[in-house]
Amino acid sequence: MKMMVAPVRTAVIVGCLIGSFQVFANTVYTSDSSVTAWDPIYPTSAYSNWAAPCVVNPEITLADNWVNPHSAYSFGTAAHPWQNQNNNYASWINAWNNLSSQGPQGQSWTRYTQEVSGTGEFVLDLLADNCSWVYIDGNLVGFQGVTSSSQQYPVSLSGTHTLDFLIYDGGGLAGGMFKLETNTGTQFPDTDGDGLTDPEEVLTQTDPTNPDSDGDGYSDGEEVSAGSDPNDGTSTPVVDSDGDGVMDGDDLCEGTASGASVDQYGCSGEQNVGNSCGCSGPEEGVLWKNHGQYVSCVAHAKNAQINMGLLSEVEGEALVESAAQSSCGKKSKGKR
Repeated sequence: MKMMVAPVRTAVIVGCLIGSFQVFANTVYTSDSSVTAWDPIYPTSAYSNWAAPCVVNPEITLADNWVNPHSAYSFGTAAHPWQNQNNNYASWINAWNNLSSQGPQGQSWTRYTQEVSGTGEFVLDLLADNCSWVYIDGNLVGFQGVTSSSQQYPVSLSGTHTLDFLIYDGGGLAGGMFKLETNTGTQFPDTDGDGLTDPEEVLTQTDPTNPDSDGDGYSDGEEVSAGSDPNDGTSTPVVDSDGDGVMDGDDLCEGTASGASVDQYGCSGEQNVGNSCGCSGPEEGVLWKNHGQYVSCVAHAKNAQINMGLLSEVEGEALVESAAQSSCGKKSKGKR
């Protein structure tokens, strides 16, 4: 029987005019024949457990030897039994012209590529028979394990990107579908409040009910943002909280003023003067003899910082003037 393929547009942009501005309400990319398919990669021998390859980080990646890019075969929105139970949101595609599995015991890997453009937040839906992964510019943004239910993930776009759809077929029927559209109201839960949505915690393999999966004192979201491993307690973020160019682990002076010159310890001239001449006294447990001693300390300390290039003459004089107007070193007047 000849199969009829329903045409599906790759991108649909719906807009309206507000004043002199055009507002784009929804951008949609769906799997169809405009997607580039690659020839399948077959395992050397069948996996004894057909579901074993269905893990977040698969053994076959985008870096493998994918050859012969060609148009994907598109079979419409009702070609596979799983489409109906998932709202038939896209055309089912495959790398060859039918949905029968190929390879050892029907096992194979297929890849599909499409250019996508947009700015802002998007929602990704993906489903394949049997497992699938979606990458944006080589970064994993979606994973579907052994399930017949479509999986949904948040995606951020800024400009033009390359979307890759990777499918592992464990036998039976082959192919899959995806949809990427502007997020117009979908809320993704963040059960533990760590800054990662629950779907994102699937990708990072962290605990969606524990904000600090590895117990190192940094939330999973902080670690992902900083590039450290949220599942390794010995891997912690390299952070420069005050933006002075010295990482927190080496920074002896927190909260340095923005733009201030600092020494190798992350301390500005003003902070060094303050550390040398504390208002309470020259050292812990020792009081200033008088106010003049405190002002003299500030004056000498600011000269040292000017010589080091950490203070300007104007900034140094301002510190001395502020010290002179302070009550540091002054004796409190007792009641008679």
